[in-house]
Amino acid sequence: MNIRILYLEILCLLLLVYPVAVPNILSNMIYNNIKHDKTKQKYSFWIFCIVFFTLTVWLPTYLLGCKSLTLINASVWHGLVGILAAPLLIIVEILVGILASLAAKKKIGEITVDERIGKESPFIWLCVILVAILEELLFRGICFEILGSLDVNIYVCIVISALLYAINHCHEGVVTTLQKVLTGAFLASMYVLSGYNIIVPILAHVFENVILIVWSKRKNEG
Repeated sequence: MNIRILYLEILCLLLLVYPVAVPNILSNMIYNNIKHDKTKQKYSFWIFCIVFFTLTVWLPTYLLGCKSLTLINASVWHGLVGILAAPLLIIVEILVGILASLAAKKKIGEITVDERIGKESPFIWLCVILVAILEELLFRGICFEILGSLDVNIYVCIVISALLYAINHCHEGVVTTLQKVLTGAFLASMYVLSGYNIIVPILAHVFENVILIVWSKRKNEG
């Protein structure tokens, strides 16, 4: 393998490890300079997420010519599978939450959703959906492209993709990290089984977030 390409692939793989850290750092720096305005900090964080994730998607695509990000042979069936998988992702996360409560010997109460997202503005909802798209391009499309070119076993690729995806959510707590390990593996498996068609995990992830936003909004209203 060309040494230059190998170094570029390693660099791009490192960018996958914890990309949300950079937006966090940048938004915190701005936050300290805008007199602790939490609203501006929140908006700046999501804007930086969009910008940084876009760059981390663009860099490997431009430097390595990732073929995994094409939507060739995408069909209606791919779309239906992606949409129908969204509720399954939510069920997986609920089950992990229940098991975590049982392990901690906590009483299992009403199944609910984080109400904070439902209180946000439509702009934040749009950012949440855009980040879901970029996460799939990054943790499924580009990650598999790089690992595949390094002749990594497909099952190992699924595990690495799931772990990187989970690490990117570790700031949200242990339970969320465990949820993302399983949903990350689920999304990666769908990507592989669909013939590496990125539209399947993108639609699954986007519709999962849409369901959670609607659920949270109704929870707030009710």
